[in-house]
Amino acid sequence: MLNHPMRKKDNTMNSNLHSKHRFLASILACFIVLGCPPATSLMLGTASGAIATQEQPNIVWITSEDNGISWVGCYGGTNAKTPTIDMLAEEGFRYTHCFDNAAVCAPTRSCWITGMYGISNGTQPMRSRNMIPHDQIKYYPDLLKQAGYHTSNPLKTDYNIGGRDDKDCWDDKGGEESYGWRKRKPGQPFFAVVNIVDSHESRAHGNVNDLQKDPAKMQLFSYHPDLPIIRQNYAKYAAAVENMDRKVADTLEALKKDGLYDDTIIIYNSDHGGVMARSKRFLYASGVHCPLVIRIPRKLKHLYPAEKPGMSVDRIVSFVDMPKTWLSLAGAQIPRTFQGTIFLGKGTEPAPTYHLSFRERADERLDHVRMIRDERFAYHKNYMPYAPAGQHLAYLDAADLALVRDKSNLDTLVKSMSDRDGGMRWWAVVGLHLLESDAAPAVGMLEQALRDESHEVRMMAAWTLVKLGQAEQALACLDELLFQGTSNPTMLHNVLDWMGKPALPLVKKYIETGGTRQGRYGIGILGRIAESNGW
Repeated sequence: MLNHPMRKKDNTMNSNLHSKHRFLASILACFIVLGCPPATSLMLGTASGAIATQEQPNIVWITSEDNGISWVGCYGGTNAKTPTIDMLAEEGFRYTHCFDNAAVCAPTRSCWITGMYGISNGTQPMRSRNMIPHDQIKYYPDLLKQAGYHTSNPLKTDYNIGGRDDKDCWDDKGGEESYGWRKRKPGQPFFAVVNIVDSHESRAHGNVNDLQKDPAKMQLFSYHPDLPIIRQNYAKYAAAVENMDRKVADTLEALKKDGLYDDTIIIYNSDHGGVMARSKRFLYASGVHCPLVIRIPRKLKHLYPAEKPGMSVDRIVSFVDMPKTWLSLAGAQIPRTFQGTIFLGKGTEPAPTYHLSFRERADERLDHVRMIRDERFAYHKNYMPYAPAGQHLAYLDAADLALVRDKSNLDTLVKSMSDRDGGMRWWAVVGLHLLESDAAPAVGMLEQALRDESHEVRMMAAWTLVKLGQAEQALACLDELLFQGTSNPTMLHNVLDWMGKPALPLVKKYIETGGTRQGRYGIGILGRIAESNGW
């Protein structure tokens, strides 16, 4: 068991967990295994609402993927430099005890969008798309819109819920602009999510040559062997975290450019811990202890959670608390279904005594664990003690399989194209792309992938088909993404550039029908393609 990583002297199994903790842990675990919410979160609270004159602050919620507190400088991390997040902590407030409830992305995002524990509404297994009663369980963006907000989340959703398209609840559902507040009506308050993928665990996979960081300078966690390959993976991932921090800087710069930096509450946190073994998917602190930094403009200083900016806040914050808190800050209606505790603003509620996390199926592997903890100690209840603690996950080998370019892996890659996990399908299509002509037997599967729910998989499948001489359906797919919208326009533009000549008719059509040549940093990729071809 890994306790509070900022207190190294507590980094061993606690054998003296006092009887109060042990008793409550056992009782809560019994409730939780039956799918019941913990006693402090039962849906018995009264609904709260807003009056029309209540202030409605702009809110930007920046989320990064897979980085626990140990990868962030202002939390003591040394392997990666994160000057932007550190600056936000100096101008805002650094929460020291923020914890994820699920330790992996899809169940976590289900918790975020509904304000409910996945074990309460059945969305805890990874990418299960469980059906829920949408007439009774509302998404927080719906409630923000009812309160007059413009809402946007143009990139990742991954809510793990059936019966409703993930993008349906947002005003801005994606397209060219990553900063959705730019699409609101004049003067309209906004709530904008900016999700940054650069720190995802996949950025630590694959080739570890030509590293930007020195492996010899990496500080390894005590539970990882000091081997060259481990140091190389650390170094590769540390560089990815630094790329993420630069994307945070881009978002802040966009707010400043639009004159909104001092009119907006800015929230930064990761979606769970990671990224090396024994972190993501596990309920140890390395898997659930996350950075949370909140900058509040001086004009809203009555909302400060501490005396002044630059200070730390030590109360427990669970991810389930976040959507309820965002609604409270916005003065929106809060239904009884929201199970969290408001931790910021006028409606702040008493801090919970304990935080709850749960682990069940992750990818193709089953498990069943519950954990509650306070600021220092954690109690784990394992309901499948017969399952190995470190189960093999195919996803974690998929990147290496794709990158070896071995045609003997063709059947495995084709099989993975039908996996329900989008990450597995991504590495499968990358593997087929790298096989080039040896991927010809997979044309049928690649054509099916042109309708994959992941736009990134569609793009790679289309490019691969073009390389295999099967361009008609592939270009039609890319045409649809280009003109009807995609969740990842930056990747689409890059793919069109990498494709070269076959993509030129699409780019020409885009420019001739009024498409912009500009991008975030000047002339965009499509504009560069057009200029290089004399359009």
